[in-house]
Amino acid sequence: MISRKITDEVEKEITDYESSRLYKLVLDYGPYVIKFVQSNWADHYSSLKPLKISDTPAQTWGIATYATPLGFPLSSALYGRIGLVTTYDPKGWRIFDATNPSARMARLPTRTPR
Repeated sequence: MISRKITDEVEKEITDYESSRLYKLVLDYGPYVIKFVQSNWADHYSSLKPLKISDTPAQTWGIATYATPLGFPLSSALYGRIGLVTTYDPKGWRIFDATNPSARMARLPTRTPR
């Protein structure tokens, strides 16, 4: 279970799409992202279909699809070996930007010394 403190800190870091850094990336480079998946999912994506949201708690935090702008391909590479590139429409999205240091700190619980 995720502590209320972490949830509250993360929520403070979430912005609407138009206020996000992603908005500028889309304006500059277009709405393209890369999502990495495990090799066994390659066949699933051999025909056009929406990106799957992980239902494995260790691979998602809340309701999320780990996709990243093409300028940051390695930031989601740990999720698989197959890189899918697609367009998307982010209008109406809420954005958690883990490139922001305060967002990274909000996501990680603070450790207390023993």
